[in-house]
Amino acid sequence: VAVQVAPESLASVEPKPGSPTNPKSGGPTSSGSATANCKLTLWPAGGEPPISPSRTITFAQPIRAVAFHPKAADDLVVGLESGEVRTYNLSTRAAKNLPEGVFAPIDLAFSTDGRLLAALGKTGLVRIWNWSTGELVDQSESLEGESEFSAINFVYGDAWLALTSNVPQLELWERETWKKVAMFDLDFGGSVDLAFDAV
Repeated sequence: VAVQVAPESLASVEPKPGSPTNPKSGGPTSSGSATANCKLTLWPAGGEPPISPSRTITFAQPIRAVAFHPKAADDLVVGLESGEVRTYNLSTRAAKNLPEGVFAPIDLAFSTDGRLLAALGKTGLVRIWNWSTGELVDQSESLEGESEFSAINFVYGDAWLALTSNVPQLELWERETWKKVAMFDLDFGGSVDLAFDAV
C-alpha cells in the first residue's frame, strides 16, 4: 500500500490482490500486471476517529505515484503504469492527462506554491508542468547509468530539485540549468521518498 498525505486528506493505493509489488509505490510492478485494477482510497482528516475512508476511485491500470496539490485540497495527480500523468478534481470528478507523460513514473512533487508539478521516471527523466495551464514547461534528459531513481522534491520554491535513487546519496539539481550541484551521502542506504517542510 502506498500512502500520500495532504493537510486535509490522506490517500492510499491498493493493488489488485496477488499482484507483485514494486518497492516505491507498493503498487503492482510492470511485469505481467499492466492492466490490473488499482484502487485509490481517500481518507479525510478530522472527526472521530481522526481519519476514515470517504471514497474510492478505481483506475484500470496500476498507480505508481500520487500527490495532492498543496493549495487546493480537491486536486490531486496520479502517475500511471502507462506513463500517463493524470489530474483529478475530487469535487467535479474531472480528470485529464497532462501532455507527454513520463516513462515508468516513480514520483510526483509540487512546488511549494503549487504552481509547478514535477514527475520523475525511474531513469531520471524529469518533466515539469504549469499546474494552472497544463503546459509542459521544462524537462531534463534521462540519466545514463545503473541507478534507478526513486523520489523527487522541490527545494526553496522551484529553483532546486532534490532526487534520490537506489544509490545511497541525495542529489541536488539546479533546475534552470539541469546541473547537479551537490551530492550528500545517506548513511542508511538508498531512499524511496523525500519530504521537506514548507518553510
